[in-house]
Amino acid sequence: ATPYVLYVLVSNTLGSAYATVQVVVPPSYNATIGIVGVDSVAIAGPPRASPVKVTSSNYLLLRGRINTTVAGTDPLPLTIWVRRSDTLSASAVSVSAYAGQFQYYWQLSSGMAGLYYVGVSHPADPSRTIPMDSFV
Repeated sequence: ATPYVLYVLVSNTLGSAYATVQVVVPPSYNATIGIVGVDSVAIAGPPRASPVKVTSSNYLLLRGRINTTVAGTDPLPLTIWVRRSDTLSASAVSVSAYAGQFQYYWQLSSGMAGLYYVGVSHPADPSRTIPMDSFV
C-alpha cells in the first residue's frame, strides 16, 4: 500500500521543529482467484501442479473470493490482472465482489503466447507480483 505522508510543524516562542511521518494503512481485505473455465468448458480450480493449457480459446472464466473480517461492506472493489511471466507490466480490470464472491470473463487477445500469470489485489495495491494461477 502507498503510505500516507504527514507533515508536522510544532512551534512556540523558543523555536520550531518540523517532521515528516509516513503511515502505511494495510488493506482491510485481500482476495484469491483462479481459472475455473476455458471458453465454455469447466476445469478444476487451483492449486494445480502446472499452468492451464489454453489453445485457440476466446476467454477464461476467473472466479475468486474475498478474505476479510469486515462484515457488511458489499460491494468491495478489486483489481484482476493478467501479465506475462517475463514482465511486471499487467493488463488489469476493476471488478466488485458481492457476498464475498466475484467472477470475470477474461477475453484473450489473438497475439497472446507464452506463460501468463493471473492475480487479484486490493485497488490500493499497485503491485502485480503475486500470481495465484497461470496459463500457457
